[in-house]
Amino acid sequence: MHAISEAAMKVEEGQLLTRWGILPPHGTFDPLVLEPLDLPSWILDIDVANTVTRTFDGAALITNFDALAQRAYAMFRFMVKEDFLVLHGGTV
Repeated sequence: MHAISEAAMKVEEGQLLTRWGILPPHGTFDPLVLEPLDLPSWILDIDVANTVTRTFDGAALITNFDALAQRAYAMFRFMVKEDFLVLHGGTV
């Protein structure tokens, strides 16, 4: 009916939560995050977060957000093949 895997990890930037798998038509792991499709689908959900309380500093926030985005993108590139990128218009 479906196959979903989940991995929660500590990373240098904080925490990384990744979910991936196969969903049936009209399936979703969270309707607020992923609208159900009429076809079977492969999903990849990557969340990176840092829960450290800090004082407000715009430059530090930019640095932190950039590091989180870089970690999420590195995980994305680890999880997909170049054929996936080409099929969906990405750069190899």
